[in-house]
Amino acid sequence: LLRTKTGKLDRTRIDQLLRLIDLLNRRDFGDSRIGYGLVPSIIDWTDTDEETTCLPFVKHQNLGAESDYYSDLVPPYRSRNGPLDTTEELLLIKGITPQILERIRDYLTVKGDGKININCASKLVIESLSEKMDPALAQIIIDRREIRPFAAITELRDVPGMTDGIYQAIRRTATVRPTDQYYQVTARGNADSRSCTIVALIRRNTATKNVDVILYKEFEGDSFGTLRSLYDADSERR
Repeated sequence: LLRTKTGKLDRTRIDQLLRLIDLLNRRDFGDSRIGYGLVPSIIDWTDTDEETTCLPFVKHQNLGAESDYYSDLVPPYRSRNGPLDTTEELLLIKGITPQILERIRDYLTVKGDGKININCASKLVIESLSEKMDPALAQIIIDRREIRPFAAITELRDVPGMTDGIYQAIRRTATVRPTDQYYQVTARGNADSRSCTIVALIRRNTATKNVDVILYKEFEGDSFGTLRSLYDADSERR
């Protein structure tokens, strides 16, 4: 999610997530503030080591959390130290509450290559691509794609208000090509005193148009309890 293919911290994506947090906090001013601490905590949850991450370029809440933190919780559990399966799993990570998850879930994905498709991204996500991208320029990009979708990333150069600095900052993290689409389906049912939850992750291949179920799990209990059960079962298999 926040690392390169070689395992190094991806500063570009980290900065984008930090900007997205700022944008959400400004937009939802009356809600509880989303802290920067969830960024290093996500890094620690998904990396393969037990060394707590510190982001020196973040002034506040720059420390993550590894298994030594989670093992002191009630009930205790360990850091996954691997990729996330679903967005709900974020609830197990330090600093992420159900309220925060509801605010960020539409802007995060656990699958894909991490590139932002300019032809379908929301205005807020486009704004997060660069610290110099303002709401007016993001809206111009949206207005332009509604007339004619971008066929090449270089066409962004012709957008009124686009500077070379902004273009260079976003060209490696943005794309105009259709990417595989992922959908998470969560179904919950209650009967008498029992409840059951089913989670499925579905991928639509934009090239072949095939639809594949790449994750399917079912479990009993409330949302957080079932999430813990799902994670614990995965941990035992590993």
